[in-house]
Amino acid sequence: MSSSGASPRCARPLRRVVAGLCIAVLVAAGLAPVDPASAQSGGSGVVVIANGWSAPDAGVAAPLAGRLDGVMLYASTESLGSATVSALGKLVPSRVVLVGGAAALSAEVEAEVKSLLPGATVERLSGADRYDTAARAASVELAVPQNRPVILANGWSPSDVGTAAPLAARLGGSVLYAARDVLGAPAAEALEQFAPSQVIIVGGTGALSGDIDTALAELLPDVPTQRFAGTDRIDTAARAALYGNAPTGRPVVIADGWSTPDVGVAAPLAAALGGSALFSYEGAHESLSHALDQLVPSEVVLVGNSVLTDGLAEDLGRLPLDTPQTRITGADRIEIASEAALLAHSRILLSRYDIQSDPAEDRSKVLRLAATRINGELLDVSEFAGRDVLVWFWSPF
Repeated sequence: MSSSGASPRCARPLRRVVAGLCIAVLVAAGLAPVDPASAQSGGSGVVVIANGWSAPDAGVAAPLAGRLDGVMLYASTESLGSATVSALGKLVPSRVVLVGGAAALSAEVEAEVKSLLPGATVERLSGADRYDTAARAASVELAVPQNRPVILANGWSPSDVGTAAPLAARLGGSVLYAARDVLGAPAAEALEQFAPSQVIIVGGTGALSGDIDTALAELLPDVPTQRFAGTDRIDTAARAALYGNAPTGRPVVIADGWSTPDVGVAAPLAAALGGSALFSYEGAHESLSHALDQLVPSEVVLVGNSVLTDGLAEDLGRLPLDTPQTRITGADRIEIASEAALLAHSRILLSRYDIQSDPAEDRSKVLRLAATRINGELLDVSEFAGRDVLVWFWSPF
């Protein structure tokens, strides 16, 4: 469930999330926003599904979804789950990518997807292990070299994977995994094949030792390498969020840094919103406060049931009073991922069809505007009567 408003500690009234930023319109009988390339399947967009209990698979799926201009959903090994089934019915994707082998997402899950979406292309991206799976995802993301970076993380460190995924999604790059002291053949082959613009190592030498730096220098002598190593995972994530031309005045997505599934959800959502991802902590944290001050967020999206700590509430209380805040919660990680995916999809549609809106516009005007951009003609809202129309409003207005 997504909701909007300030935390109790902030002592602010409930605020509306900008209507035009949080609406998607799907209309049956030819009004669905279908890309020409996917018109044959009757759907639109890409959905990447990962096991919500597998940090390395979620770490691969998050930047992949961002690179494919899609969204990410979670499933368990044996079932999609009711929330994911519901989200797929609303998203109606033309392409679904399952990340991980049958041990992560079983054949039953794949069959369930195909039954729900008979017109969609369903494919599986998996390797011999987490290193190979990450390399195979990179081959999809970096297939057309466009001066893209590669983010390298220890595949056994959920916090570093959680930092690498949103950074890769924001920079349009890819995540590769290595062991502490060994780069490994899958990562080395991917790096050599696609010659990235730079390699960013996430984590200190306790996570990826100096042997990794040496291996990269020998493999790619002309490619610059940089390392992000903070005092802890909150600081490392903050450094990553501020890296390069960090987008100021853009949305910021915040997740509990110790909740691996929520961190995985935050990455593709931040990419869809065109912003950055940060981690929260149980108490006040100087790095998080500094990052929020520097990023000057246009809005804040809080992901998960445990994200809003006292320290974060104090930080949010220092933001301008008109900064919208949205909270995404759910009964479990699958429901939280589904809610985030629907929000991300609405933003992708608005960007794709160049839909602009103002909070003061009423629902009818926004619906007409969406119909105009999607179908090239102005439709009166009364024409929707009696049709199968689904409208997602993410906050009261």
